[in-house]
Formats: sequence, structure tokens, C-alpha cells
Amino acid sequence: EKESKNYLIYLKDNPIGCIRYRKYEDGYKIERFAILKEYRNKGYGKQSITYFADMLGKAFNPCNIYLHAQENSKDFYLKCGFTVIGEAFIEGHVLHYPMVKKY
Repeated sequence: EKESKNYLIYLKDNPIGCIRYRKYEDGYKIERFAILKEYRNKGYGKQSITYFADMLGKAFNPCNIYLHAQENSKDFYLKCGFTVIGEAFIEGHVLHYPMVKKY
């Protein structure tokens, strides 16, 4: 697939997660961000999403970094500096919130 950029997230030499982004007219959308279960709640997710969003924000400034947060991870993204920008919606039978971080 040529439309998105995909990355693995490493802790030392061990892959612990993944993330990708895709360019849109009004910014960049982060998709498929995940940290392996055994590495969650240890700060690696917050460190990874913050680093990645900041990297995109600095590279393409000014820009908007978007994502669709599942209901159970909305508070996580709020703590990482994202803001809810619209009404919740159902995608794949799961409630999602459109969110953005502006640079």
C-alpha cells in the first residue's frame, strides 16, 4: 500500500507496537496505533504517540494531526494533548471520537 507510512515501535531491540499515518488535505491522520498488552500502562504508549505526533507536527508545521479514538481510549488521547472535535460515531460496531492535535 502506497498511501500510508507504517512504523514499528521498539523498546531496545524488541518490537512493542505499531503506528501509521496517512496524509489528507487538511492534515495527517494517525491510524492503527497499538502497544502490545504487556507493555501498556507503563508510559510507552503516551511516549510513542506524543513523539510521533510531535515529529509530524514539526515536519509539516503548521498542520493538524487527526485520529479516531475508540471510546475506551479517548481519555488516553486527551492526556496526550488531543482534543475531541466532533460528534461520536460508530465504526466497526465500536464508538469512536474524532480528535485532533494542532501544530
